Amino acid sequence: MKTLVLGVGNEIMGDDGIGLYVVEELKGTIEGVDWEVTSESGLKLIDYLMDYDRVIIVDAIVSEEEVGKVSVFSLGDFCCLPSISNHSLDLISALRLVNREIVNIPVEIFFIGICINTTGKVQSGLSKQMEDIFPEVVESVREKIEELISEDNYFFKVVGGDIHGEAKA
Repeated sequence: MKTLVLGVGNEIMGDDGIGLYVVEELKGTIEGVDWEVTSESGLKLIDYLMDYDRVIIVDAIVSEEEVGKVSVFSLGDFCCLPSISNHSLDLISALRLVNREIVNIPVEIFFIGICINTTGKVQSGLSKQMEDIFPEVVESVREKIEELISEDNYFFKVVGGDIHGEAKA
């Protein structure tokens, strides 16, 4: 199955860039996966998704959960959540506009959300708090990606088993 891991975020908005930094760190560590990073959102993200069977989007999510907590959501889950990620929710809106018969977009779309507690603060790079836990966050995201692409993950893909993240960095 042709798989893309797409890190999204904004590196000049502090921890909002965590998806970019994590995917940059993980590039090339899992065989058979393509890796991309972007600061784009909405319809511009559709270009990245085309011609893949599976896409895993890594992004910051604003939550009251512990900073660095890593959670996995299916496309269906993410559509029902409150506004927690500017980039990915723009993508959800874009996907609703796209005719799947005309544009070849993935059958499987997953979101790996990394909890942050603020957005909108202009700051180059990650906060000290996120920098301190960055290695653990990267490892947790790597484990989630491997779980999502594993052949043993059939139950989740077909039946909707729960792999939502209780994993914390």
